[in-house]
Amino acid sequence: MATTLSWSIEHTLTRLLPDAWPSSATFDLISEALSDEADRKDAIKKGGAIFAINLKNDKGEQKEWYIDLKESGTVGKGAAPEGKKPTGMYKRGPRWDLLELTTTLTQ
Repeated sequence: MATTLSWSIEHTLTRLLPDAWPSSATFDLISEALSDEADRKDAIKKGGAIFAINLKNDKGEQKEWYIDLKESGTVGKGAAPEGKKPTGMYKRGPRWDLLELTTTLTQ
């Protein structure tokens, strides 16, 4: 439950991935943490928004991910789930870790 998210934060901060999109591992871990029903419901209750994250890698390529903490408690590629609009857009470089993500989204 809540300890899963804490472990995920620590685990993410201790590893770097040498691929073009190292931040994608962060989204995988968020998705994993949201797979627990109690954690997902708590995150939706506290989040209340759809967060769109636009990342640009070292090659200048861009990708978007979203974190839906308004309805479904899911993570996916693109600006928002189909038929939905994001509450806010965040733009960052390629190495956006979970600590920076959570700090940005809670401000």
